[in-house]
Amino acid sequence: MDELVDHHAVAQHLRVTTRTLRTWIKDGKIPRPVAIGRKQFWVKPVLDAWLRERAQSGCEQQPRKASDVSRVRRGRPRLPA
Repeated sequence: MDELVDHHAVAQHLRVTTRTLRTWIKDGKIPRPVAIGRKQFWVKPVLDAWLRERAQSGCEQQPRKASDVSRVRRGRPRLPA
């Protein structure tokens, strides 16, 4: 039987947050997990194959320059001091 990996382990391995992982699932950037009951898991060989494919195709994310990132603040506005 293949090993199953939960979303915490996948997020830690990819060095992203679990929220980013959920967004990637919704956007189709990562293979969909398998639902077992109310929990979701990835089959380790499928995830490993996806990672190898990304590494071979050169889809690694390039670091952004500071000028490329918009400086939009989110959340509650701060009160002036």
